[in-house]
Amino acid sequence: MTASETKYALCAEGLHKDYTYGYPPVSSDKTLSFRLKEGEFAVLFGPSACGKTTAARMIAGLLPSDSGTVTLFGETFDARQAVSTGFRPGIAIAHEDPERKLDRKKRVGTIIGEPLRAAGLKGEALRKKVLEIMELCLLRPDMKNRRPTQLSTGEMIRASIACALAHEPKFLICDEITAAQSMSNRVYLRNMLLNWAKNRGATVLFITQDPLPLREISTHFLMMDNGAILEEGTAEEVLDHPRCPETAALIEMLREFSM
Repeated sequence: MTASETKYALCAEGLHKDYTYGYPPVSSDKTLSFRLKEGEFAVLFGPSACGKTTAARMIAGLLPSDSGTVTLFGETFDARQAVSTGFRPGIAIAHEDPERKLDRKKRVGTIIGEPLRAAGLKGEALRKKVLEIMELCLLRPDMKNRRPTQLSTGEMIRASIACALAHEPKFLICDEITAAQSMSNRVYLRNMLLNWAKNRGATVLFITQDPLPLREISTHFLMMDNGAILEEGTAEEVLDHPRCPETAALIEMLREFSM
């Protein structure tokens, strides 16, 4: 396939966000631009507070950008306009901080079932699908009757993943979803999401501070800092032979920490 024939799930162009109301104010003269091919499992990584979650929210339409455009599967959106309800078409996000995103008044099974009901499922078919997704996300059947505040942090994150998968998105953003998970659960969730995406031809943007455990899963790594992509490429190019000193320093620190 030639460059002109490549199908892109995402083209983010010139995204930028200043936070001038906090202390200290956060501002950058850089913009964020990158592309993801359809069906890719890409890893966006970088140090804490470099703008990864802000980027995800601007792409999904949850947060207006100060500039730029977001093109999803050929449809271009003005990134300065946030979506009033939900996400941009075809996107779902599994959040790092689900406690603020999941409705505390509703039971977990009800929350997971909402997009399924909207898609026309009901009765026994709905109940079975909710339980199937919960099992996929390591949630016990009895948890469907609990409210989000009755779950541990790790369980709430897995409930957020279940809610995202229930939307059957073409483009899934996973924002630090392995936080608060045991090592075995981290490995399972990464592999489960890879298989889920492959089976559906879906695109995944996996956001993390540590890309090293994902080198065997992804072929596209993007290093972000100060609101912009510093470099991108394969695991060998970015993780083993980084060009940018910021990338090299972060990878060296992560390797020392994992020893």
